[in-house]
Amino acid sequence: MDVRRILPVLGLFVVLLGSSFAFNPAYAATFVIEDAPDGGDCVNLGGFWNSPNCIFGDLTINSGDTLIVTNGVKNVLLQSLTNHGTILIESSFPFTVWRVTGDVFNDGLIELNERFGAFDFSPLDFFGGTTFINDGIIRVNQGDTPVRILLQNNNFINDCNGLIEINGGSSRNFGFEIFQGFDTSSLTTAINRGTIILNGGEGDFSGSMFYASAFSVAFVNQGTITSNLGPGTDSGKFFNFDGLIEEPNPCLLSIDIDIKPGSDPNCINEKKQGQTPIAILGSAELDITRIVHSTIILVDNPGNQITPTEVTIKDVNSDGFDDLVLTFSSVALKDAFFFVDNNELFIAGNLDSVVSTPFVGSDIINLAGGPDCSD
Repeated sequence: MDVRRILPVLGLFVVLLGSSFAFNPAYAATFVIEDAPDGGDCVNLGGFWNSPNCIFGDLTINSGDTLIVTNGVKNVLLQSLTNHGTILIESSFPFTVWRVTGDVFNDGLIELNERFGAFDFSPLDFFGGTTFINDGIIRVNQGDTPVRILLQNNNFINDCNGLIEINGGSSRNFGFEIFQGFDTSSLTTAINRGTIILNGGEGDFSGSMFYASAFSVAFVNQGTITSNLGPGTDSGKFFNFDGLIEEPNPCLLSIDIDIKPGSDPNCINEKKQGQTPIAILGSAELDITRIVHSTIILVDNPGNQITPTEVTIKDVNSDGFDDLVLTFSSVALKDAFFFVDNNELFIAGNLDSVVSTPFVGSDIINLAGGPDCSD
């Protein structure tokens, strides 16, 4: 009998000491790992890192599966972690520590809701070479006791779809700490391409993120870092001690737009009032329902900027894909100096509302009476 068939029914979790384990994707379910007084699902080895309660090899959580860690599982040691599903850390026993000594990849959800807890991603010998990649959601909810995620000597990438959210509480501690030291040969990457949201709380430093490198490896920000300060001293802040390099976002999505859909060239009579339509063209690669309307702006190279007065959905080019038609006041466009012959206009905005994927597309306008609109 395949024991994984009965796991969803019994609510059990199998611990394989010193070996690899992956949930069977054919049986999406919720799994619970707990440390009961008699040892529960973990081998009670006592101690901390050198003799943890639970020892895994390479742990994989498949899409659709949920792993809940609860009831005082104190210390878990992993060689590597791959999460495509959901991991909820809800233990209440003091000093709960998950330690991963190898590579980490997350495109699911990892959420910490515990007291005196830490997700500690560190090579076992304290020398680097491992990689931490987040392309999903990592959320730390701090309460009245310290909760944090700690990275030591890892190559850190919060990738294009990655969201790291730190919600501060009344405890006095950072919610996310990155420290690179000991071995300069492995310290090559500290990059944010996605979204980092820091929400301060009542406690000093709560909801904050800390970055430091013993070898002056600068933190590269290609995405978005949002700091929402809280009442506590220095809460909701990004503390960076080794320089911040701002670079263009490589995750920028290029889209197709059409000014005055169906016309070519796009001749504008600047003397007429009314509306000027611009369509964001949907396609197999772009589902226009994912566009956050409140983020849409029209800009040009001189930096003029305006927002649409109306947004509607229509298939303007009859290709079978819905398009997003933006309506702009022609008077407002003229007053904002958009009406310049052969001017390139850009539509920019974001997809989704949790993890923002920026997009941009451009088209050219021509003025009536100009060389391209002389007929």
